Amino acid sequence: MVALQGTTKIDAIIASIFELKKKDPDIVSSFTDALSIVDGNFGISNCLGSKEKFFQLVKEFEKVAGEALLKERLDFETLENSGVLKTKGSRILSAKHIKLRTKLYFKQHKFNLLREETEGFAKLITDVSENENHSIQEKLQALGSLIGCFNLDPNRVLDLILEAFEMHPELHSTNFIPLIKSFMPDSRVLSEIMGFKFSSFHESDDVAPSSLFVIVVLLLEHKLIKLEDIYSWLSPDEAALSEYADEEMQKAKKVLCKMNKLSMKEGEEGEEPLLTLEDTFYGSNQKLGLLEAALVVGSWSVACALLNKVSTDWVMSFSPICNAALNFVHASIEPIYRIHSALPERLTGKQFKRPLVLSPPPATTFDQLKTCAFPLLKMIGPYGFKDPILLQKTIRLSKAILQEELPSGRKHVEPPSDTNSIYYDVLEIIEEYVLPSLAMLESPCAFSEEIWGLMKLLPYNIRFGRYSAWKNNISHPLLIHRKAEQFKKVKRYAKIINKDNVKYMGRVLGKLSHSSPGLLFDYVIYQAQVFELITPVVDSLKFLTSLSQDILVYCLIEALAADKDPFSEDGKSIGRWLKAVTAMVAQIFAKYKSIEIEPMLHFVKNQLKAKKSVFLLVLKEIVQKMSGVEQGDEISTVQLEAMAGGELLRSEAAGFFNQQRNPRKTAQRLKDALVESKLIVPLCSLIAQQLKITVYRETLHVEAKLVQALYDQCVDTFTQFGNFLVTVLSPEEYKNTIPSLEELCEEYGLDLGSASFLYRPVISYSINSTWESTMKANKNFRSMSQSEKDDLYLSITTDIMTPVKQQIQARLPSKVLDEFSPQFLATFWTLSYSDLYVPTGSYSRERERAKKAASDVLHSSDMTEAKRKKESDRLNSLADRLDAEGVKQKEHVERVMARLNHEKQSWFDYGSLNKYKTETVVNILSQCVIPRSLLSEADAAYCAKLLELIHLMKTPNFASLICFDRLFCDITHTINSCSEYECRRFGRFLFMSLQTVMRWHGDKAVYERECVSYPGFVTKFRAGSQSGSDSSSHIDFENYRHVCHKWHHKIFKAILLGIESKMYVAVRNSLIILKSILDQFPVQYPFYVNLEKKVEDLKNREKGKRDDLFTLSQSYLGQLKLRKPFMIREEAFHYKPKVVPKAVPTTDVVTNGHQSPITKKEQEAPALSGTNGKEVTIKKEVKDSKKSDRRDEKDKSTKTEAPKEKRPKGEKGEEGEILPSGPGEGGDQKSSKRRHVLKVSKNSMLFINS
Repeated sequence: MVALQGTTKIDAIIASIFELKKKDPDIVSSFTDALSIVDGNFGISNCLGSKEKFFQLVKEFEKVAGEALLKERLDFETLENSGVLKTKGSRILSAKHIKLRTKLYFKQHKFNLLREETEGFAKLITDVSENENHSIQEKLQALGSLIGCFNLDPNRVLDLILEAFEMHPELHSTNFIPLIKSFMPDSRVLSEIMGFKFSSFHESDDVAPSSLFVIVVLLLEHKLIKLEDIYSWLSPDEAALSEYADEEMQKAKKVLCKMNKLSMKEGEEGEEPLLTLEDTFYGSNQKLGLLEAALVVGSWSVACALLNKVSTDWVMSFSPICNAALNFVHASIEPIYRIHSALPERLTGKQFKRPLVLSPPPATTFDQLKTCAFPLLKMIGPYGFKDPILLQKTIRLSKAILQEELPSGRKHVEPPSDTNSIYYDVLEIIEEYVLPSLAMLESPCAFSEEIWGLMKLLPYNIRFGRYSAWKNNISHPLLIHRKAEQFKKVKRYAKIINKDNVKYMGRVLGKLSHSSPGLLFDYVIYQAQVFELITPVVDSLKFLTSLSQDILVYCLIEALAADKDPFSEDGKSIGRWLKAVTAMVAQIFAKYKSIEIEPMLHFVKNQLKAKKSVFLLVLKEIVQKMSGVEQGDEISTVQLEAMAGGELLRSEAAGFFNQQRNPRKTAQRLKDALVESKLIVPLCSLIAQQLKITVYRETLHVEAKLVQALYDQCVDTFTQFGNFLVTVLSPEEYKNTIPSLEELCEEYGLDLGSASFLYRPVISYSINSTWESTMKANKNFRSMSQSEKDDLYLSITTDIMTPVKQQIQARLPSKVLDEFSPQFLATFWTLSYSDLYVPTGSYSRERERAKKAASDVLHSSDMTEAKRKKESDRLNSLADRLDAEGVKQKEHVERVMARLNHEKQSWFDYGSLNKYKTETVVNILSQCVIPRSLLSEADAAYCAKLLELIHLMKTPNFASLICFDRLFCDITHTINSCSEYECRRFGRFLFMSLQTVMRWHGDKAVYERECVSYPGFVTKFRAGSQSGSDSSSHIDFENYRHVCHKWHHKIFKAILLGIESKMYVAVRNSLIILKSILDQFPVQYPFYVNLEKKVEDLKNREKGKRDDLFTLSQSYLGQLKLRKPFMIREEAFHYKPKVVPKAVPTTDVVTNGHQSPITKKEQEAPALSGTNGKEVTIKKEVKDSKKSDRRDEKDKSTKTEAPKEKRPKGEKGEEGEILPSGPGEGGDQKSSKRRHVLKVSKNSMLFINS
């Protein structure tokens, strides 16, 4: 008013309103109302001021209030005069306003004046609802009569028909659907009428009745309306549905993130329960109501169309929809389930009511399940736990389908090639419905076993694919919440497992494994890796169901195949986690007989194909735990001797089966798995191939120490697996399983040594079985002489060995065949330690032990009389069987010796003396002896024994002395190129070889009996005479002792070179060799003193640096000191002439001819009696120089061996004479004329001087 009267400027008022608006936004609306009042009072009172100023105020106020608010409150004429509206716009707006007011307040609505008289509508409802057999035309005629007679509104008539239809939907096919189709064929009109009904319920916040949804579904099913037309009328909109689905997924993701935090504390509350908005959201959601009605009615076409418009992950969370879907599937599969349920007829079960409409009709064949039942089950997903009966039915139907699709019912049958086969639908049902529903059940032990009956029909790779999807690909909100809930329980219980609560925790873990096996096993395996609680964890898994056990195998394979470094952090050994999981795998397979082994074997095979040899550890542990067959790193001499016996002796004495209960039962399980899966030959060939590639492949990435460990693991696993096959397979099974020697070499790429190892039992069985069958068939066998029996055995052997000889000959270069015959190679590679030696002592020892145990049992008070007698009889029977086996073994060895004596004539029948002395020996060592001696302890013993037998059999053209000389004179390169286990085996070979030569060295009578006049000790070779009958062509006893001293000196120098080296492998292998040959070297006091000092220095040097070398040297020192009382002086070892020194040094420590330190106390020690009967004393003087010492020794040796001509020791005479090096000289490398390289194995070489 102040502005209109001119006392205040309009700009100031507007500015004030701006300031007030900041404090109270409602001031704008209030001021607009004030302007409206003033505008209406201008015609009544003239005291309001100037109208022009009012219009100006309105114009300026538009900046504050906006045009829309002014249009709502002020008159159009005022807005036009103020300039807020243009003239044309004002007129149009005014006209619309007038029309709207006229329509609202003055237009009369059309009413049916007969409405108050209900007779017409009553008759209409009666006619529509009656279910009499009237034709549609008659009903339409009656409706027309009522409309005309009572002047009814047709739209109201249609509405009443729909309401009647809503009350009696069961009459849809006979009454209402034909009537509506004839009365109102326009689908848009029907959609608008039904949409108006839904809109009215939505606007009034009421819930639409389910009957209204039912008639909409029926109209859709009969195509009277279209889903697109009615769907737009339904509430809420798509945005609300997406928002709800996103909200539930976000809640699930929060739970998942929280679960993945390792810091989650015990007792911490989880997220809110899933689907908290179900009551409020579902009641007002007309689209979900329509979906429920479609499922209740049984209209699959409508339901499928609606399900495609929404996300089934959360739609099925609403109980009405889920229950309707479950009942729909019940009705759909009922007929075919009755056919294939395999239940008695009297167990009919619950009969499900047929829906109003079921499209398509219930399934009567398996293929019809693909139409609606299986697709709907996939949509139901984990919510199948709400209806366990339907879950059970689905499992049984799926089992029947697989049995029909895979007729044999075997898991190794290939899946159908047709991708449209129902077989693949069953796999999807298992993955999306069966297993997720199992996860939601509480302690579903029975369901777990029922599901296993289905899963075991599938191959392991198909099963594991389903387990992987169930365990790792969890995207459903319900499953995520369930996983978080179960994880809390798993974490609470799994981390408190110990050896004291195994029984209780076993029951707890068994219950948890029924519904969440993957989650449980992952955590348990993790605990085993971190804390190495292998045994308690394995013992606590005793209450698992068959399905849980199968999933456990999958989880173990998944843990082994994890993307983790299999090696330790320093890169020098296999990782702890891999060792822990491997130990767990082996213990589980050995303990629980119902667990399938085949998947783990296939895993190992696939890893070997990928050239990952580290996973051989898995196979090695499994074989060891399940069969007891161990490839011992170090076995005792008693065990090694027993390994030359038969199977009974090996099992009793050699520790071939370790001390576990019933190893044969678990070994049989492993054998059955290998045979059934046909993995024996693939595994053998793959392991053998790893021997050839491990060194070269692994060297590029890891430390040398680890490379050697991996190579040793390959060799050990190969020999262990081969021994296991020989043990568990019958000879006939083994023969039928292993390919021929030619196939192993040609098709599988094995070298001759590996192929011979696998094929050796086949040859042995073929010879022995043919011999036994020939004995039984020959009635005159008992009357045959021994020579006739030997000839018969020889003919059998020749027939069997001829193809083998030809195969070996075809695989060797001609240069090798020039040195020795294929017959020798075939014999060498096909014989074993038990063919050459009868362990009489082991048989006697085990027999006496069994008899003593039988005697002790009879006096035992811990058993009943019956048990004592039973055990005593068993032990006595064992003793008798050992006797019988010993006799049989002795006869076998005698036959083999007769065969060797016959074959020896053709082994080395070559005329060149040079080849006879050097090349032949070098090739035998490099191509045969050394490679095989590195394979196992038994093979090392075999090689040493065979060399001894070749000599004792007086094999023509074989120089035993040269062979031992080449073997002992330079072992440095062999030692340095061996792995740890190879070095132990080579040490065993050296030990037994030294044992042989020292046996000859220790007794002249033995030497003359076994060496003199033997071809192997011939030192002079003349053309046309290699028999060595001339005694002058043989080395005498004392010179042989000089040669032995030379060999010891060579070994001593090689060992010192390794010990003083800074290379880890050289030091370690030298210590291993020393421990292996301790009983045979050193035996001379000077060598002992030097070794003790050098090893002591090594120990001090490695202390605190390389602990394994420190421990190894300390262990050897302790054992070496125990041998000190058995040391002898050099003069007692071999004759050493007295030498007058040029000067007598006065020092506290003097040296002998080999620069070995001897203290003054030792110089004054009493003399020892040499084997030549002369007293030998050590003078206090020392030689002036090494040169004079050698000269004197040369003179002595020349007088002994070559009185006609002086020449350096170790060189050949004109007639091929071999002279031993004298004492003190010992074969300096500078005097060697050439060097032969012996290729021992793929990663080992031996250099020999000649």
